[in-house]
Amino acid sequence: MWHGIHTIYPLKHPLTRHLNKWKDINWKQVEKYVFKLQKLIYKASSCGEFRKMHKYQKLLNKSYNAVKTAKE
Repeated sequence: MWHGIHTIYPLKHPLTRHLNKWKDINWKQVEKYVFKLQKLIYKASSCGEFRKMHKYQKLLNKSYNAVKTAKE
């Protein structure tokens, strides 16, 4: 049995709004955060927990980390 998002929270947000330089971003931490969310989405869908899956998908889509990773 897995505990979902409660196992990864609270995460330190690797990106803050006041970062001025692209090179200052901790990319390893950003990718780790995004990967954890993707893993939670997979686990929820595998277990048939579609509400959790949609919740995690929304969180990933609104995530500042996902935006930065996509632009990389």
